[in-house]
Amino acid sequence: GFVQKNSQKKWSYYGTVVAMTLGAGVIIFALWKGLGLEYEQCYYITVLSFLLMHYLHDHVLFTDTEVLQPASAR
Repeated sequence: GFVQKNSQKKWSYYGTVVAMTLGAGVIIFALWKGLGLEYEQCYYITVLSFLLMHYLHDHVLFTDTEVLQPASAR
């Protein structure tokens, strides 16, 4: 529902993408200043966490073939 509703208007989609990017920046800054880690460590922790979730969703999508079939074909 969220993805379908958000992708219907291009400004809503781009606003969400910008908000997520700013959110990642906040996470990086919080790890950097809050935990005292190196900036590069905080950057890679954040970016690779999102990438890991992307790979997980790809795995679920491409191994569960029922998701790819139209509802009428089931």
